[in-house]
Amino acid sequence: EIGESVMSQGYESDAERNPYEAPLGGFGGINTTAAGTGSVTAKTVEMLRQTRPWVRFLANLGFTFAGLMLVLGVFGGIIGLATDGPTGLIILLYVPLSLIYLLPSVYLNRYAGRIRDFERSRRLEQLDNALEAQKTFWRFVGILMVVVLVLYLLIAVGVIVAAISGQL
Repeated sequence: EIGESVMSQGYESDAERNPYEAPLGGFGGINTTAAGTGSVTAKTVEMLRQTRPWVRFLANLGFTFAGLMLVLGVFGGIIGLATDGPTGLIILLYVPLSLIYLLPSVYLNRYAGRIRDFERSRRLEQLDNALEAQKTFWRFVGILMVVVLVLYLLIAVGVIVAAISGQL
């Protein structure tokens, strides 16, 4: 709201505030910039604030499982080498899958960070950045799903061809 103190607008001090930026205004103290005008409702800000801990939780869970998968893949490969087990298969399967699991976690973590930046600054530009990070996450997940579906289709065709030719 107009007349809010500098501290309540996400700035630590007057020194951090750019004296040449547009005046603050809009609903709920949302800052507007020359590139973006308008306002965001207080409910939108609150929904993002409530979403951020869950996004961070899922990102951290993804980091944890990607790390576990990587460690298990490497140690499984080492144990396989020592016992003449299926080393190559373990390493070829778990290590790349751990890296694939890592990417969505990175995107979710970036999204949570940008929500935090928006909460602090209340600038529409920061909201745009948060939504762009969310879009990147969903684009990656969508592409990954297409790749997985194509792989399933190829495996199904391979199994059918093998069954018909008597290889199974």
